[in-house]
Amino acid sequence: MTDLHDVPADLLHEIFKVTARVTSAVKDACGAVGSTVTQNNHIPGQVLHHVHVHVVPRFEDDGFRMPDPALREAPRDVRLARAAALRKALHLGA
Repeated sequence: MTDLHDVPADLLHEIFKVTARVTSAVKDACGAVGSTVTQNNHIPGQVLHHVHVHVVPRFEDDGFRMPDPALREAPRDVRLARAAALRKALHLGA
């Protein structure tokens, strides 16, 4: 499955159940006031087409724009720290 509209209803329910849990955890993990949730259908240039959801933390007056990792990717240590904080907020352990 590469498109949201092709996902069976039971799996779609599970995807958004997890998405709701992640949006809550992002607030705790990042100190965010909320989040923006996006989903892409069959992105041109993607090597492995698959259904996935992005949860982007939001902050007051953040001037939000969709991030472009090709322009500026967070350093690995920052990404690892963010992942650890999110795992902690989700109560997943290490």
